[in-house]
Amino acid sequence: MTTPISAMTESFAPVIRLMEYQNRLAWETTEAMMRFAMMPWQGFTSKAGFGSICAPAGVQRKAVETVEETTANVAETVEEVVEEATATTEANAEKVAETAAEMTAETVEAAGAEAETAVAAVKPKGLDAPRGGAADDLKQLEGVGPKLEEAINAIGIFHLDQIAKWTEAEVAWVDENLAGVRGRASRNGWVAQARSLAG
Repeated sequence: MTTPISAMTESFAPVIRLMEYQNRLAWETTEAMMRFAMMPWQGFTSKAGFGSICAPAGVQRKAVETVEETTANVAETVEEVVEEATATTEANAEKVAETAAEMTAETVEAAGAEAETAVAAVKPKGLDAPRGGAADDLKQLEGVGPKLEEAINAIGIFHLDQIAKWTEAEVAWVDENLAGVRGRASRNGWVAQARSLAG
C-alpha cells in the first residue's frame, strides 16, 4: 500500500533541477560581482605590458544578463515545482479520502455482521430447589470448584441435565453474568460434558 508521503517523493527531479539553478545563479552572481569590483582598474595596463587586468565592459553586461536569465529560470522552476507538489498533494488527499471512506464502510459492515452473528444472552431457567432434595455434583465439570458450584446453584441450576439442555444464548448469559465464570462455560464445554455425565 502506498502512503501519501511515498507517493510525493517518487521523483526528486524537480528539486534537483531547482538546486542546479540555484548553484548556477550563485556562481554567476559571484563572478559578476568580482568583475564589477574590478571595474575601476579597467583599461589599466601593467608595467609588464600584458594589457588590461579586467575584462571588457561587454563581459560585465553579459554577466548581468545571464544572472537575470538564470533568476527568471529559477523563478519558473520554483513555480513548476510548487504546481507539481500541489497537484501531487491534492491527488494524494483524494486517495486518502477514498481509502478512509472505504475503510469506514468496511468497518460499518463488519460491525453490522458482528451484531447479526452475536448471540443475545438469555438467563437459563432454574429450579427453586433440587429435584428429590439432592443436587448433582457439578464439580465434575471442568473448572467448577465448590464456590462456583454454589454460584451456579444460586441461579437455580442443580442438575447436570439442566446444563446439558442450555442453548448458546444461555451459555453466553452464564459466561457474562455468573460471578467467577468469565467464559468458562463455553471455553470448557460444560454443555457437552454435562450431556456425557448425565447419560
